Amino acid sequence: MPSAEHPVVHHDVRAMFDRIAGRYRLMNAVMTFGRDRAWRRAVVKDAALPPGGRLLDLASGTGDIALEALRQATGARVTAVDFSLEMMRVAGGGRAAAASPGAPPTLSRSRSPTPLSTP
Repeated sequence: MPSAEHPVVHHDVRAMFDRIAGRYRLMNAVMTFGRDRAWRRAVVKDAALPPGGRLLDLASGTGDIALEALRQATGARVTAVDFSLEMMRVAGGGRAAAASPGAPPTLSRSRSPTPLSTP
């Protein structure tokens, strides 16, 4: 358990997400009773990404919002970033190729070497 003497550091968090990456989508579906898909669709719809628009999905995890954006916005250029390499591997597991009918999808994946923070 984290405490003043034993704080959780970013590499501990990264290691935890690396461990659960393969089960992350299933865990989301179970914990939300399947509502996670509707939430992602709503987020992307509310973003109103135009055809050919760009989306940067920070802390993308398994890339599900990024992939939903590719489904909804024809020709969208989507970049998914996460600091967990295993999550990014799951995100690139071939699902992007079928994401956007009629237009070749553009999904860039990147593993951020350090957590991003704002002042």
